[in-house]
This record gives sequence, C-alpha cells and structure tokens, in this order.
Amino acid sequence: MCSENTARSDPRMYRQRQPGEAVPDPLRERVQWIFTNAGEPAFPRSGWNKPDNQLSFSRAQNLAQQHGGKVGYVIREEDPFAVLDFDDVRSSGTFTQEAVEIVNRLGTYVEY
Repeated sequence: MCSENTARSDPRMYRQRQPGEAVPDPLRERVQWIFTNAGEPAFPRSGWNKPDNQLSFSRAQNLAQQHGGKVGYVIREEDPFAVLDFDDVRSSGTFTQEAVEIVNRLGTYVEY
C-alpha cells in the first residue's frame, strides 16, 4: 500500500499523495486491482481474489479518489513480480539503515 517521511538518505522512499500515484507502469497495466477502505476490500467486497472480479488500475484509482480509500494490487502466483514485506524498519519517523541499504541495493518501487 509510500511516505513523505523519507528515509533521509533515500529519496525513493516516499508517501503517495494520491491513491496509487507512485505505482510503476508494469503494475498499472495489469487488471489486478481492487479498491480498499479502512484496510478492507471495498470493491469488490467479496470475491476480490478472483481475477474476473478485479479492476483496471484506473477504475480502482477512480473509486479510491471518489470514496476516500486506497488502491490495492492483488498478487497472483503467476505474477512476474517479487514482493518483500519488512516489519519494524522505521524508528522515529525514519527508516533503519538496514532497510535503506536493502532498498538501495534492489533499486525498486517502494511503498509503506
């Protein structure tokens, strides 16, 4: 799901200003999106994990902007992407040095 509170040494770690604003094109191009509200699927509310129920990025983003939610990407087994989830990597509003080093090494899209 990025922050204006940046890891001071890494400008790629930032918060989205609009739902999905920083999402790279290879993700945007896939029809694997949902609209979430309060951390729960809002549209589609049920069956969100079924490909036939998922939305284009622009449709999910429009719903998020209209209803004050966020977009969510539904990861599928056949996706060509790797997803890393780090816990406890911020201290006093900044990222730990270890997290910054990992992201710098990967040179990839980051959000939190």
